[in-house]
Amino acid sequence: MVFVLLLTTAIFLRNPNFFSFLSKSQLIDTAGVTEITISQIHLAKIKDIWVVASSDNFPADQNKIEELLTNLASLTTDNLVSTNPDNHDQYGVGENGVVLKIGEQTIIIGNSGLGFAASNYFRLADSDQVYLSDTSFEPTAKDSEWRDLALNFPTSINQITIQNNSGEFVFEQKDDSWILMQPQLEKVIETRVADLAHRLQFMRAEDATTSGELGIPAVTITVKGVEGEDALVIGQEEGNERLVKLNSSPYLYYLPPSEFGVFLDLDKEYFQAD
Repeated sequence: MVFVLLLTTAIFLRNPNFFSFLSKSQLIDTAGVTEITISQIHLAKIKDIWVVASSDNFPADQNKIEELLTNLASLTTDNLVSTNPDNHDQYGVGENGVVLKIGEQTIIIGNSGLGFAASNYFRLADSDQVYLSDTSFEPTAKDSEWRDLALNFPTSINQITIQNNSGEFVFEQKDDSWILMQPQLEKVIETRVADLAHRLQFMRAEDATTSGELGIPAVTITVKGVEGEDALVIGQEEGNERLVKLNSSPYLYYLPPSEFGVFLDLDKEYFQAD
C-alpha cells in the first residue's frame, strides 16, 4: 500500500495533469460576453441590457439569457457519449441541431438526454465528440422566442384600477391581501380579487409590433406601486386577439383571450357572494 501511494505521488509530481479527469473541464467562459447567436437569432448586450438585435433591438428576456449563460458556463467534457460522426443525427447534433455561437466558440445543442433528467447532448462545431450536459437547454437554447413579452408593470404594486363598460373597479393591497375598495359591496369573493391582481402581475403577450391602431379603448387598467404607476389600454380586436398598449412601452402587444377576457366582462356581480 505504501509503495502504491509513493508511486502515485511520484507520477503526480512528474505530471500534475495526471488527475485532471477528476476535475471539471469547463468549455465556455461567459464572462464579458456581449453577443450570442442562436440559429437565426442574434442577441446583443447594449449598456448592460440584452436585446434581440435580429428583431430591431426588442428588449430580450433578461432572466432567460442569464439562465442560458449559467448553463453554458456549466458545460464540461466530463460526460463523453460518442466520438463517431455517424452518430451525430442520432443525438441531434447534426444538421438539425441548434447552432449556438458565443465569443469565438460554436456549439451544437442536440436532443434531450434519454433517461437523464435535465440534460442535452452537445458538441463543439469543430469536433466529432458528443457530450451530455448536466443541465437542460430545452427552455433556453431550444426555444425560439427571446423577446420579453411580459407586460412588466411596476414592482411592488399596491393599487389597481380597472375601467370598462361596466364602471370602475379599484383594488388595494393591505397586509399582503388584495381588497376591493370600489364598488363597496357587503359580501365579496376575495379569491377573485386576488386572482385579478395575479393575472396582471403575470400578464404575457403572444406578439408585439411597432405599427397598428389601438382603436377605441375597451378597458383601461392603471397600476400604482412604490416605483410609480403605469397604465395598460386594451384596444380593438385583431382576429382572436386584442391590441394593447402599455404607457411605458413604445410597443403594441397582442394579448390572447385568456389574458384579457375577464377584464372585458368584469362587473360587480363577478365579485359578489350569494
